[in-house]
Amino acid sequence: MQDKRKFRLLVGVGVVTSALIFIGLILLVVHFMNAEPPTLEVPNQIQSSQAESQETKTEESSRVALVDGSSSSKEEIIKTTESSRPPVREVDEVSNIRNFLSVYFTWELQEDSVTERAELLQELMTEKLYDKKEIEADSEVLKELIDTFNETNEINTSNSMQLLSSRYLSSQIYQDTNDETLYRITVRIAKQAPYQDAPFMIEEAYHLRFEDNHVTDLDGPKDQLRSDTNDSE
Repeated sequence: MQDKRKFRLLVGVGVVTSALIFIGLILLVVHFMNAEPPTLEVPNQIQSSQAESQETKTEESSRVALVDGSSSSKEEIIKTTESSRPPVREVDEVSNIRNFLSVYFTWELQEDSVTERAELLQELMTEKLYDKKEIEADSEVLKELIDTFNETNEINTSNSMQLLSSRYLSSQIYQDTNDETLYRITVRIAKQAPYQDAPFMIEEAYHLRFEDNHVTDLDGPKDQLRSDTNDSE
């Protein structure tokens, strides 16, 4: 009898234990089914990397735009600065002055040479100075002297003008420190009379005023065509 009781007791305990285990498994399954799925960290990291990459690209684009804008601004500033600078005229002005001197102090004892000189000086000088220096009138007188010499082989000494050819050799040009249009000129010239075998050299000083690409004034010892007789001695 006792053995039967023990057997029944063991069977009852086994049934209860099995029931408890089964109930526990059911509860565990229900708990897992109702629980939220675990959050995956890797996708978040990928999204974060993508966002950082996008921000980096945006910053780089902004930097490029800023650099390009800065470069454009610098170029505009440079262009504005260059355009606002006054033109460097000194070299051109000195060159134009030397050209004028070479024309003013050069002529041959030929009518064509004297005429060409007068025409060129009309372009290089202002009309007022051209008339003041009596370029046209003196040219006509010199051409008459040339004609007389060619016809009679004699030099007319009845007026102050000498029958001399002239050739510009060199010059020194100094700009006035207080007046940029005023220049002090030293000129070396070779002159020759038709009866002389070799030319004689002279050096003369002038004050020249140059404005608007024209010689506006010229002060010196004398007008070139009206040379003194002492020059040939």
